[in-house]
Amino acid sequence: MVLGAVLALLLGMLALNRLPRLYHPVFNAPRFERATVDRFFLLIESEDPYFHDERTPALLELLGAVSVAEVPP
Repeated sequence: MVLGAVLALLLGMLALNRLPRLYHPVFNAPRFERATVDRFFLLIESEDPYFHDERTPALLELLGAVSVAEVPP
């Protein structure tokens, strides 16, 4: 019974987190392959309530971003 509950919890967590995600459009972004070599990658989704088309990229560039790119869905 405990094993069944743990397996149900694990599967429920994976389903709610939409994992495993085998494909995401951000994988096609320019310079994404360097994210695991010597950089990190920040993704801000347009559905975020604090996202603004013009102000968000300007803020990232002001903070010293090496590259800012829009990724089509």
